[in-house]
Amino acid sequence: MDQDKGYYSDWIRSLRGRLRLTQDQFARLVGVNFVTVSRWENGSVCPNRLAVNALTRLAADGNRYDAPAAPAGPAALALDDDSIAGAFRRSSIFSDLDERHLVQLSRLAVERDLKAGQFLFFEGEPVRSSYLVVSGILKLVKHSTSGIDVITGIFGQGEMLVNVLLFVGKAHTSSAQAVVDTRVLAINGGDLIAFLHQDPALSTRILGRMLTVAGQRHNAAIVRLSELAGERMEYRLARVLLALYLGLGPSIPLTRREIAEMTGTTTETTSRFISRLTRAGIVQSLRGKVIVTDHGRLRELAEAS
Repeated sequence: MDQDKGYYSDWIRSLRGRLRLTQDQFARLVGVNFVTVSRWENGSVCPNRLAVNALTRLAADGNRYDAPAAPAGPAALALDDDSIAGAFRRSSIFSDLDERHLVQLSRLAVERDLKAGQFLFFEGEPVRSSYLVVSGILKLVKHSTSGIDVITGIFGQGEMLVNVLLFVGKAHTSSAQAVVDTRVLAINGGDLIAFLHQDPALSTRILGRMLTVAGQRHNAAIVRLSELAGERMEYRLARVLLALYLGLGPSIPLTRREIAEMTGTTTETTSRFISRLTRAGIVQSLRGKVIVTDHGRLRELAEAS
């Protein structure tokens, strides 16, 4: 733990220095207060998973501030056994595993690197593994008979693709595609089941979390699909942008086409709406991403619609 504090302390000080920001300015970009930044930099505490996500995004987007290239964040580290264990520890499902179980789980994991646009699996393929996102972003895509794809979920760093169909031998109901270059850890279903069977208490705790996460994701997908049928376009787009902001932070690395797929609208309609938000100062639209600059007004728009 002390080693982790030292690593984050050095990394955050270096990142803030390269961006030429005060602690207060840096804190606002990350979504914390300056006292928290100070505690990170003096090694008192480590940033939590959400903060690490925000810091990694800030490092990747450093060129927005006309700064030199930022140092590689935790997601860019080589994945040896220790860092694989760290990746599992930072996930909500496995966060409280003891060292012995973390090492066992790490030895079962297989690292997979995906280029932007590459598929992890396809709709209709048998469910064979669960996946933990180490870095990057994955989207779940539902293919319709009309040829229109709908994005039913977005998974970022530290989140796990948990499919309960893994335990009943069924097929994937959607495809998973990398939005940007993405690294995942895959655990074969049989290996995961054997790992859980060694300890009944562990099995109950982990399976309960997996089912909770899967249920929440399933319910969110149903809500999103139902909204496509009856809600106004502006409402859907505003809500999706707000949800992406809350999940991924201010910089949303999705194209207008991908945002359209999440809302069941055309790319042209989505482009017009985002252009309106840009003129209103609510977002900035750059090549391949949208940056939320006024989340308060975006929230008001989503709720007012």
